[in-house]
Amino acid sequence: MNLFFLSSREDPFPLVCLENGAMAKPVLCFEESGGITELLEDNPSDIITYGSITEAANRIQWYAENPTETHRIGLNLQNKIVENFDIYKASEIINQLIFTLINKS
Repeated sequence: MNLFFLSSREDPFPLVCLENGAMAKPVLCFEESGGITELLEDNPSDIITYGSITEAANRIQWYAENPTETHRIGLNLQNKIVENFDIYKASEIINQLIFTLINKS
């Protein structure tokens, strides 16, 4: 698999997109479909007009014809996910918050 297309019309923040991005695979989705659009805002062409199957098909075909760009876009998404959603970074923040709350009581 070289690409993930989130075809659902609404999904608040689909973890499957994070998982695919973490594997350096580009993600396509419909605009206004949920929080995943915020993650993809660096590559706005991967946010398809709401409900436009034709636009989605054209973008999928573009990826099939441009493997070098597919790889580059996937790596960029992977880096963004690692920066913002890394479990080790998040666990440090959560631990600090817990200890701060414990020490205040």
